[in-house]
Amino acid sequence: MTIPTKSLTDRLAEYRAQGYTIFEQQYDETQMAEWRAESDRLIAAHPGAFAQPNPWWFGNMLERSPALMWPAVNNSEVLDFAEQVVGPFMQLDNLTLAAFPSMSPEEAGEGVSGWH
Repeated sequence: MTIPTKSLTDRLAEYRAQGYTIFEQQYDETQMAEWRAESDRLIAAHPGAFAQPNPWWFGNMLERSPALMWPAVNNSEVLDFAEQVVGPFMQLDNLTLAAFPSMSPEEAGEGVSGWH
């Protein structure tokens, strides 16, 4: 299934009306698998170092794994949109790798599971 790409104008209108826009299918499954593997690697490399038993939040990822994380930052569709919202002097403060456990459709009901 291919999801049609929204125009920048449509994204801006949606953002102004709702306060957000969703960028669907920006990264392929190979890229997502690499990010999941990095999250697993970080968890395994630091046993017992996190407050929760299954940490899903790792900050400063561009510094930790620059080659792996660059595609998250170097995405022209997202960058073009952000520049329209923030202006030409936009800068990256932090890149966080955040993952949330899966939730069955029954558990989710009408809601969503931890995405942002």
